[in-house]
Amino acid sequence: MKRTDAFARDFCRRMEEKPFKGYKWNCGGGDPNPLGKGHESVDIWAKSERRGQKLVLVEVELRRGNPVSNVAKIWKKADKLAPFVLVQIFSQFYAKGKGVSQRENAEFVGHEMERATSNPYLPVCFKYAPRRLGKKGGGRRRKHAYELADRIRGRLKSMKLV
Repeated sequence: MKRTDAFARDFCRRMEEKPFKGYKWNCGGGDPNPLGKGHESVDIWAKSERRGQKLVLVEVELRRGNPVSNVAKIWKKADKLAPFVLVQIFSQFYAKGKGVSQRENAEFVGHEMERATSNPYLPVCFKYAPRRLGKKGGGRRRKHAYELADRIRGRLKSMKLV
């Protein structure tokens, strides 16, 4: 299992512990992922059973070389999706060096997608610093995933996006 998959699983577990307005949280590229299977799938997604609620798509960027491609794949399929909120999570890897420009490019494209499609884009940075060539992680990864899930829940509620 990849580190991002393990992080996503921890995030979903936390979101399910404290239910969020009837949303069901899902991880990974399995069916029925709204974007499909494999590399085109989204890391985390949530759908509400209540009508009129937005789909929540979450992309986790721990150490990815080109995070703008995750925004592009969602924008490419935006017209086929129900109204959604895209949350793009950036680890501390994107806080210095080349990572800053990669994050800035992804945020620029995300905000342009928001303008073009009227689907909100929410970039979020957090203080998890995954090591290069690290494996799944462990307690520290889980701790950060849980804290981030609580923070995202609060941001979505305060923005009244869902």
